[in-house]
Amino acid sequence: MKLFYWLYSCFFASLIFGIDHMRNVLSEPEQSGEQYYSMSTPGLVSLLELEFKFISNMNDYANALEQKLQVLRSALNAMDVERAKAQLDKMQYVSNPINSFSLIRRLHRDWKKWQVYMEQPLGKEQMAFFEQHRHNLPTDKDMSAVADAIHRIQTTYFLEASDMASGLLNGKQYNTSWNALDIYTVGKNLYNTGKYKDAIKWLIEAIEWLKRHQLPAPLGLQMTTVQLDYAQSLIQLEQYSDALELLQSLHIDESSDPEMLGLKNKTDEIIRNLYQLVSTSPNTINNNSTTSSPSSYLLGCRGKFPAHPKLYCKYNKTTTPFLRLAPLKMEVLSLDPYMTLYHDVISLREATEIKELATPILRPTTVDRNGSNVVSKVRTAKGVWFADDYKEVIQRINERIADMTGFNLTNSEKIQVISYGVGGHYGVHGDYFEGQADSNLLHDNRIATVLFYLNDVEQGGATVFPRIKRHVLPRLGDALLWYNLLPSGEPDLRTRHAACPVIVGSKWIFTKWIRVKEQFRIRPCHRD
Repeated sequence: MKLFYWLYSCFFASLIFGIDHMRNVLSEPEQSGEQYYSMSTPGLVSLLELEFKFISNMNDYANALEQKLQVLRSALNAMDVERAKAQLDKMQYVSNPINSFSLIRRLHRDWKKWQVYMEQPLGKEQMAFFEQHRHNLPTDKDMSAVADAIHRIQTTYFLEASDMASGLLNGKQYNTSWNALDIYTVGKNLYNTGKYKDAIKWLIEAIEWLKRHQLPAPLGLQMTTVQLDYAQSLIQLEQYSDALELLQSLHIDESSDPEMLGLKNKTDEIIRNLYQLVSTSPNTINNNSTTSSPSSYLLGCRGKFPAHPKLYCKYNKTTTPFLRLAPLKMEVLSLDPYMTLYHDVISLREATEIKELATPILRPTTVDRNGSNVVSKVRTAKGVWFADDYKEVIQRINERIADMTGFNLTNSEKIQVISYGVGGHYGVHGDYFEGQADSNLLHDNRIATVLFYLNDVEQGGATVFPRIKRHVLPRLGDALLWYNLLPSGEPDLRTRHAACPVIVGSKWIFTKWIRVKEQFRIRPCHRD
C-alpha cells in the first residue's frame, strides 16, 4: 500500500510539473495547415534540410536508372555482336542449327523477359518518399508570402529587379542568382495582386533570362507564357498599343500541344479585343504613375535620416544598488521621448541559449484586430512567450532589465522572443494600448519597452522611429529602452516605431513590456 501511495504521488507530481511547464511557455496557437516557412530562419533551415533529403532521394532514383541502363547496355552489346554476324549472310546464319535454335529460344523466352524487365517501374521507394514528405512542402500561401517578402525588400530599399535577380542586394554582390522560374514567380505574384507596374519589371527580366538560357525540360517555362502575362499587365495599365504590338510579334507553335493551342487561342482573343481599344485609346497615361516622395519610415529603413548630435554615453551606476558593483554601458539617444541604447548587456552564450529554447516552439506572431489575434502581413515573424521564471537565463535577464530601468517588473508581461525570416518586418505601430483596448489594459498601460538584439544582421532589420527620425541597427548584446507614455499617462505617439525588413541575414530579438501600475512608488505623479 505504501508503494502504491508513493507511485501515485510521483505521478501526481509529474503531472503538476507538466502543467506548470506548459503555463511557463506561452506561445501563439499553431496555425493549422500552414507552416509560414518564410517568417523565420529556423523554418527555412528545416526546408533546406528537407531539400537535401529530396536531392539524396533523386540521386538514388538516378542510380537505379543508371543500373538498369547498364544492364540494358551490356545486353545490347552482346546482341549487337550476334546481329553483326547474322547480317553478313542471313541465310547462312540460320542454316546453322546452333544459331537457329538460339534465335527461336531468344524470341520465345528472352524477349518476353526483356518486356517484363522494361515494364518494371523504377523508383517505387523514391516515389513513396515524396508522398511521405508531401505534407511538409510549402503551400501556395507560403509561396505567396515569400514573393510578397521579396517585393517588400525591393520597394523598401528601392532595389532594381535585374539587380536582385543577379544577386546584387542593396549594393552588395552575392554569389547567387535566380533562374527564369524564380523571376517569373515574383512577377506573376505581383500580377495576381494587382501590382501590374511592378510585375512588368520582373516579367521583362524573365524574358531576358529565357533568351540567354534554357531550363531543364521537366521544369520548362514557355517564353510565350511570360510574354502573354507581360501583355496582360500592359492592358491593365491601359497601354493598349504596346500590348497589341507585343502580342502580334509572338510566334506560337500551332502544334497539337494542348498548352500551346490554349495560348494561341487566348492570344487571338485578346488581339481581337485590343483592336477596338487601340482605335479609341492607343495608350492611356496612368495618372498614378507619378513617383511620390518616400515616407519617413522608408527614409529610416534606407538609413537616410539626418545625423543627430550625440547626447552622451556613460556607465549607469545609479538605477539600482547592484550597478555600483557592475555598471552598465548606456548611450542616451533622446531625452524627450526618453530613449537609451545599452551596450553589451547580453552575452553571446545567453543569446544562443534563448534562441535554442525558442526555436522548436516558434509560432507566427499576430496583431490585434477587433479584439482578436490574427496573423497579418503587417507583421511577418515567428515568436514565443516565456514566463519570467521559465529558465535560469530568463530569470537572470529579467533581473538585468530591472537594473537597467529601475522599474518594478511585477505583473509585467512575459518576455517575447521573435525570429524574423525573409523580408521579416513589423510595420509602424505603437507598443501602448489605446482606443478600443480593454479598460484594464488602458489603466495598466505599457510604460516602457526593452528590446534586446540577439544577433547582428548583415543587411536591413533596423528599428526606426519615423516621427523623431531615429534609426537603430541590430547589434548582438545591445538593448534599446524607451518610454511609451507621456508623464500624464497618455500614449506618446512619437514612440511609434517599426522593424524594417531584413534584407540578408537572420534577426532575433526579445522584448519586455513593462506595465505602469506597479510603478506608482517609482515614477512621481504628473503635475500639469
